[in-house]
Amino acid sequence: MLVSWWKVTWEDNLMHEMKMGPDGHSDYEHEEHITLLYRIGSWIGFLFLLPMLIAGVKMNLLERRRPQRQ
Repeated sequence: MLVSWWKVTWEDNLMHEMKMGPDGHSDYEHEEHITLLYRIGSWIGFLFLLPMLIAGVKMNLLERRRPQRQ
Protein backbone atom coordinates (compact mmCIF):
# COMPACT_ATOMS: atom_id res chain seq x y z
CA MET A 1 0.00 0.00 0.00
CA LEU A 2 2.83 2.38 0.88
CA VAL A 3 4.68 1.45 -2.32
CA SER A 4 1.63 2.14 -4.49
CA TRP A 5 1.08 5.50 -2.73
CA TRP A 6 4.73 6.40 -3.31
CA LYS A 7 4.55 5.36 -6.97
CA VAL A 8 1.41 7.40 -7.61
CA THR A 9 2.85 10.44 -5.80
CA TRP A 10 6.15 10.12 -7.66
CA GLU A 11 4.43 9.83 -11.03
CA ASP A 12 2.18 12.82 -10.26
CA ASN A 13 5.21 14.93 -9.35
CA LEU A 14 7.04 13.74 -12.46
CA MET A 15 4.12 14.56 -14.74
CA HIS A 16 3.72 17.97 -13.12
CA GLU A 17 7.42 18.76 -13.56
CA MET A 18 7.35 17.70 -17.20
CA LYS A 19 4.20 19.62 -18.08
CA MET A 20 5.10 22.91 -16.40
CA GLY A 21 8.09 24.84 -17.62
CA PRO A 22 9.26 28.19 -16.28
CA ASP A 23 6.64 29.99 -18.39
CA GLY A 24 3.85 27.55 -17.49
CA HIS A 25 4.03 25.76 -20.82
CA SER A 26 5.46 22.37 -21.63
CA ASP A 27 9.20 22.24 -22.26
CA TYR A 28 9.03 18.71 -23.64
CA GLU A 29 7.41 17.63 -26.87
CA HIS A 30 7.76 13.90 -26.20
CA GLU A 31 6.36 13.58 -22.70
CA GLU A 32 5.28 9.95 -23.13
CA HIS A 33 8.77 8.97 -24.25
CA ILE A 34 10.40 10.65 -21.22
CA THR A 35 7.89 9.08 -18.83
CA LEU A 36 8.62 5.68 -20.36
CA LEU A 37 12.37 6.19 -19.88
CA TYR A 38 11.85 7.16 -16.23
CA ARG A 39 9.63 4.13 -15.70
CA ILE A 40 12.12 1.75 -17.33
CA GLY A 41 14.96 3.27 -15.30
CA SER A 42 13.06 2.91 -12.04
CA TRP A 43 12.29 -0.75 -12.82
CA ILE A 44 15.95 -1.45 -13.65
CA GLY A 45 16.98 0.17 -10.36
CA PHE A 46 14.35 -1.82 -8.45
CA LEU A 47 15.40 -5.11 -10.05
CA PHE A 48 19.04 -4.30 -9.29
CA LEU A 49 18.35 -3.57 -5.60
CA LEU A 50 15.96 -6.49 -5.04
CA PRO A 51 18.66 -9.24 -4.95
CA MET A 52 20.69 -7.17 -2.49
CA LEU A 53 17.67 -6.78 -0.24
CA ILE A 54 16.96 -10.53 -0.39
CA ALA A 55 20.62 -11.34 0.35
CA GLY A 56 20.59 -8.99 3.34
CA VAL A 57 17.45 -10.59 4.76
CA LYS A 58 18.93 -14.08 4.21
CA MET A 59 22.15 -13.15 5.99
CA ASN A 60 20.19 -11.66 8.87
CA LEU A 61 18.09 -14.81 9.23
CA LEU A 62 21.19 -17.03 9.06
CA GLU A 63 22.91 -14.98 11.77
CA ARG A 64 19.87 -15.30 14.03
CA ARG A 65 19.61 -19.06 13.50
CA ARG A 66 23.27 -19.69 14.34
CA PRO A 67 23.77 -20.29 18.09
CA GLN A 68 25.72 -17.56 19.82
CA ARG A 69 29.14 -18.61 21.07
CA GLN A 70 30.25 -17.33 24.43
